[in-house]
Amino acid sequence: VVLVGHSICGGAQAAIQAAGAEPTKPNNPIERWLIPLIELVRTLDLSGLDENEALDIVTKANINKQVENICNSEPIVTAWAAGKRVSVHGWEYDLATGRIREL
Repeated sequence: VVLVGHSICGGAQAAIQAAGAEPTKPNNPIERWLIPLIELVRTLDLSGLDENEALDIVTKANINKQVENICNSEPIVTAWAAGKRVSVHGWEYDLATGRIREL
């Protein structure tokens, strides 16, 4: 299983902005989709970082969190319990260079 996030992620940028504001009730599907990422951002210490550094940290944290979610999902847990060889990878695609890096 390969989960791929990417640099300069608009969703991560929106979550950073939303995390700094008072929580509000989501008004549309995109806002509902971002709730877990906004909550993740609120757990990170981004103080003293510039916008690009913060975005990089949030992107990587989100990839790692989603890999964790996949690893804890019923199909993967069941496969591992049955002795099946299933690998889960978290990758970051760098839009500027076209390179992929495994986290």
